[in-house]
Amino acid sequence: MTVRQHFDPSRLFWDAAYRDGDDHEHWNDGGGAEGASVYGQPVFLSWLDQELADEGRLVLDVGCGRGGLIGELAGRSPGRAVRWLGVDLSLAALAGAGDGGCGPRRRSPVALVAARAAALPLAAASVDAVVERGMLHGFEPPARQRALAELARALRPGSCCWLEGAREDDEESGLTGLDGPAFVGQLQAAGLRVVASGDSGLVARSGRLAARWWRLERFG
Repeated sequence: MTVRQHFDPSRLFWDAAYRDGDDHEHWNDGGGAEGASVYGQPVFLSWLDQELADEGRLVLDVGCGRGGLIGELAGRSPGRAVRWLGVDLSLAALAGAGDGGCGPRRRSPVALVAARAAALPLAAASVDAVVERGMLHGFEPPARQRALAELARALRPGSCCWLEGAREDDEESGLTGLDGPAFVGQLQAAGLRVVASGDSGLVARSGRLAARWWRLERFG
């Protein structure tokens, strides 16, 4: 199997990975339960609390897998009038959302939809906050640019997006790092302004690659 086939973001590949239980081979949260590390980062939680300050917010988790992260986040804000939407291209992942995913932890309304990151079933400027963890670093630059442009399209101007993924390129694992001038250029071309960034506690399992987080704002 070649590197690019290994990280082919097709539905068939990811359906097989989730059915066989191999999905965690591509990402290590550094702390056991899915989403635990990013959920526990003070800088992430502080940002999220700011985003949820207003009633009726729509939060989108792109590449949500079984919904573990979005389920944890929804469970952290019971009683708030927040809408949660998880999107993933894998039908097998979404079908397993009640098995270690968002199902058992669901306290706030969570909807899961099968869709690609570059073709979100959402109106323009309809989302108040986006979380993306461990998806974009598996995209080739052209595909990543299309996905970033789609995230920006869905975000309201002035709203924020949190990205997290491998910091450096890794040919063996097929990852393209979320760092450097080229990546920042992609963000700007998509209409996203860098507000802050920093090193993450997460790692890409293959090669134990360090990760980086980015907090972005939709301008325009």
